[in-house]
Amino acid sequence: LRTLAGFVALYIYLFRQEWCDFYFVFIGVSTMTRAIVHHQILLGRPYEAKNLQLNMMANIFWISLGTFISFSRLRAILSAYNAMQANKARFDDVWGRVVEGQQNDLKTLQSVVESLHRESSGRLAR
Repeated sequence: LRTLAGFVALYIYLFRQEWCDFYFVFIGVSTMTRAIVHHQILLGRPYEAKNLQLNMMANIFWISLGTFISFSRLRAILSAYNAMQANKARFDDVWGRVVEGQQNDLKTLQSVVESLHRESSGRLAR
């Protein structure tokens, strides 16, 4: 099982880094849950806070790290969005003038694209 978790961690690191924060939280929660369930099964009594071991501290660390990374990403996205909104009105104004100044060229381009689309409709690409 640990080998599988290692391969999953390697896959996430190499190909899906956007999943790493969720993976950290998953590892922490699943390991903690497994420890609590095994404690109940093996010892026949509920897990107690006085039994908090280094393993549980590590799980809390992984959960905290995953949560911290998630909130850091969210904060960065919101910061970028707010920075873009400050210039959006100015961009829309300039873009409106560009489109207005090139209206005839845009209509010509649209008619060319439509005619090419009609001509190529039903044909197979080679």
